[in-house]
Parts: sequence; C-alpha cells; structure tokens
Amino acid sequence: ITRGSLKGTLNIYRVGFQEFLDDEFNLVVRFADAAALAIDNAHVHASLELQAQTDSLTGLWNHRSFHERLRQELMRSSAQKDTTALLMLDIDDFKRVNDVYGHGVGDTVLAGIADAVRGVVRGSDAVCRIGGEEFAIILPGGSIDDAVRLGGRIIETIASADFAPVGRLGLSIGVTSA
Repeated sequence: ITRGSLKGTLNIYRVGFQEFLDDEFNLVVRFADAAALAIDNAHVHASLELQAQTDSLTGLWNHRSFHERLRQELMRSSAQKDTTALLMLDIDDFKRVNDVYGHGVGDTVLAGIADAVRGVVRGSDAVCRIGGEEFAIILPGGSIDDAVRLGGRIIETIASADFAPVGRLGLSIGVTSA
C-alpha cells in the first residue's frame, strides 16, 4: 500500500509447514513496502510521460509527439522499404467559431472533431493535434490512395455532424505519402 492505495499483493510461502520468524516477516514487509513505492513511482512516471505527449483538451498526441512519431515512422518505412502516408487537417473558418461563440464552445468543437476523427482511423494510425485547429494523422504503411480515402471519410463524418450551437463545419485536408 502506498498513498492509501493498494498497489499489489505479495504471497510468500515455504515448503512444508515451518512458520516465518518475526525478523523474516518484518524483512518481507519492508520489501513489500519498497516494491509498492517502486510500482507507484512507475505509475506516476508513466502518467507524467503521457501528459507530456498528449494534448490536454483533445487527448490526441501533441505537436512534439507528432514530430517524434513522424520521424520514427519515416525511418521505419525507409528501412523496411514500406510507405507512410500523412494527412494534414485544418478546420475551415475556425476563427469565426471562437469570435462568435467564444473559446469554450471552440474547445468543445475541437474535442468533438478529435473524437470524430478517432472514430474513423485505424488503431495503428497516430492522430495528433499540431496547432490550434490543425490536426495531423500518420498512417503507417499507408499509401496515397489510403490517405485520400481516409480524408474522404473524415470530411463526410465532419460534414454530417452538428456541432451545436455552431452547426456544420468543413475541413481542408492535404495528403502525402513517402
């Protein structure tokens, strides 16, 4: 137990029916406490690492993570003689949303678009928020045709969604493949 939270259990036993001595038991308790602290520290570290890599509003990978993931994917695809596709998305006239409806509504729209895009992509694709209303999607192993098809599905999904009180929105999408 660390910080009042159960981190795990430790079961020890001996062959036979011999009981543990008090000194042995106290040693095991100290070991369990140290293990619980190490597990807790690992969880905290992982949580902080995730927070540093994701956009707090949308939960998508952030700008820094986008560049790291794109570099890694391009190196992988080059080494394996594979392809990587990339989509860049921009919400049309988004400044008007913030100006007319306020930044709170704008934030809700951004989160809604992020959720919609997440629902269209493959699990292996990396969806990133790289700027205010700009998004990118990295498609490992994707071709230009894959990117164009995905872009079409995203445009249809967003065009058919109603982002109240804003209404319908459009997207501009650019695609490339390497």
